[in-house]
Amino acid sequence: MQLSAESGLSLIELMLGLLVGSIVVAGGIHLYSNNVNLNKTTQQRNTLNQDLRAMLDVMQRDLRRAGFAANHPDSNNDGSLDAVIKNNPFALIELNTEQNCIVYLINKNANNPPAETNERLGFKIDVDTSFRPAKSVIRMRRSSQGLDCESGIWENFTSPEVEITALQFSINETPLNVTAFKQNPTNPVIQNCATGDACLYRRNIAIRLTGRLVARPEIQQTLSASVTVRNDRFIAHVP
Repeated sequence: MQLSAESGLSLIELMLGLLVGSIVVAGGIHLYSNNVNLNKTTQQRNTLNQDLRAMLDVMQRDLRRAGFAANHPDSNNDGSLDAVIKNNPFALIELNTEQNCIVYLINKNANNPPAETNERLGFKIDVDTSFRPAKSVIRMRRSSQGLDCESGIWENFTSPEVEITALQFSINETPLNVTAFKQNPTNPVIQNCATGDACLYRRNIAIRLTGRLVARPEIQQTLSASVTVRNDRFIAHVP
């Protein structure tokens, strides 16, 4: 009786098969790792965006109310103007030279001017040395004896996971000639005020905020916003 010969895989074929299989498995692991890292990076970017957006929203909300002077005394009226146009003693909004700090006033309790310490507010970028290592944060001013950016009690309201790398404010004022409007109320409003005119300034504040993750500094984002101040600044006589 003749037995049929049977042949299997040679050692070389087996080794080649294992090599090809290893390459396929390694490629799958690499692809899976890339997807995991991509999802993690996307999640971290979203977290950074949410944190920066929350800080931007706080600044917009407060700056919109800058200059609020509810029920300030009638003695602040200029006698030559309509009673509804007031010389608002809380209208000041100022920037420092670097334009990374803004200070303003809000009459919180309908008191008489001048503003009290808890009515002198502001936002700025500052270095917080309580972190190790120290990092730049956004601070909000709670109270102050003066109006400059260096004075007062400032509180950090930046997430521990985020570092602020840049903060810029800019103020755009649109002048409205109140004197010309009173003389010719049916004519278009003149957006120019000469010396001696009564002028109402409508103000818009642009904010540009840049931050990054402390754990991954390469993940950085910049957000911009614009807010219109509800309380116009009035000057009875332009110098």
